[in-house]
Amino acid sequence: MSDRESGSSLIWFVSLLALVVLVLLTLVSSLHQFLFARKLHDYTEQVALAGKTWLSQGLTVSEVEDRFSQLPEFPRKITDMKVTYQDGRTLEVSLCSTWLPPVPAVVGSVEICENAKAR
Repeated sequence: MSDRESGSSLIWFVSLLALVVLVLLTLVSSLHQFLFARKLHDYTEQVALAGKTWLSQGLTVSEVEDRFSQLPEFPRKITDMKVTYQDGRTLEVSLCSTWLPPVPAVVGSVEICENAKAR
């Protein structure tokens, strides 16, 4: 090995290590975002089923919307909630929440919205 090549392997090793760490952090953030979206979807389905149950018990749509404010809070603040009652049988709920990454340096926050219908 000549004197000119003595430090080049260290540079390649550090570069490769940095690339591997960046890929791992991206994968962790992606998995975290997927799990957050899944939890939000499950929560949205629960809200839609609860609302449909209340409607079948004789409550009006405005009373159901008032009851939604009394439901247990999602782990992150719900930023947007839309409730529509279609064709007299289908309740549609749309919830949005902001996902915050576990490693903010890799990616930024994302607004995630989920829809659920109950009939």
